[in-house]
Amino acid sequence: CLQQMLQKANLPIEAGWHLRKMDWCYEAGDPLTEEDSSLKDLNIQSGDTFVITEGRLPPKMLLLYFFHRCFFSIYFIDASSHEEPDSEYSFVGHIEISKEASLQELKLQVMTLPLFDALGVPSPDFLRVWTLENKRLAKILRFNKLQISPQDLLLRVQISVPGEYRYFPPMDIAWNISRGCTSSALLQRIATHCALSVDKLEIAKYFSEKHEWLPISSWTQHVSKKKKKKKAENLQGAPYYLKDGDIIGVKNLLLDDKIDFSSENEYIAKEKQRQRAESKKNIPPSNCNQKVLPSGRKPESSLSIRVGVFR
Repeated sequence: CLQQMLQKANLPIEAGWHLRKMDWCYEAGDPLTEEDSSLKDLNIQSGDTFVITEGRLPPKMLLLYFFHRCFFSIYFIDASSHEEPDSEYSFVGHIEISKEASLQELKLQVMTLPLFDALGVPSPDFLRVWTLENKRLAKILRFNKLQISPQDLLLRVQISVPGEYRYFPPMDIAWNISRGCTSSALLQRIATHCALSVDKLEIAKYFSEKHEWLPISSWTQHVSKKKKKKKAENLQGAPYYLKDGDIIGVKNLLLDDKIDFSSENEYIAKEKQRQRAESKKNIPPSNCNQKVLPSGRKPESSLSIRVGVFR
């Protein structure tokens, strides 16, 4: 889009330019930094106005964090987002790298951090890079040479401890969804990886925002009478919205007869959530926001407004 605009304006491409979208006040807004994203992803619609601004976009600063539970997995966040990592992340340093750099170049630069000398990572091929959004794993940075292809989902699977409200440490499972992202296929993939019987497994997805588990079972969507064909099951759609980094809980019914997937961590998190909500209700309003009402307040009455018809 930028290149076509430069050609229309007869501006030299080599000089370096970037786009700014005009807001409703007809002022130039923030620059469009996601140059590799599609116009649809950036919510750009027909009729939008842009300003061509001289100068290339500055390189991004990436803050890298090391997740201490899973070696050889690196997660990074953009420094401009002002996000802070959760307690389970440990800061290992930062690097400055151009946005045009490849994933392989990013991994090579990460390997220069002092931490990796102690870990003994043999090569960048043993690193998996994630992005963080809202302190949670968002997506894997992929390219063609990775063993995990774009047709794979990388899920964090954790098996419940029989008779207890807790789970064993999670394990990463790559699941090829090219033949369908269905509940039965996922159940079969987990059973094969964990060497368990499909008939004796129950699985559920964890929603960290609500601290709740949603069991995954065979389901069919309701179809209107006008449509004759049934919509194929897809766990990437509602209500599961399965994506990279999601946590899948597993129960082996041969050893664990508890149907509830909740652990002690969920109970604690929900209690803290409830206490925070109660504390907000009990906070008295500040004096500056209080309005002094007259003592002799008149009773309220209805108000009607007549608008003329202008044609």
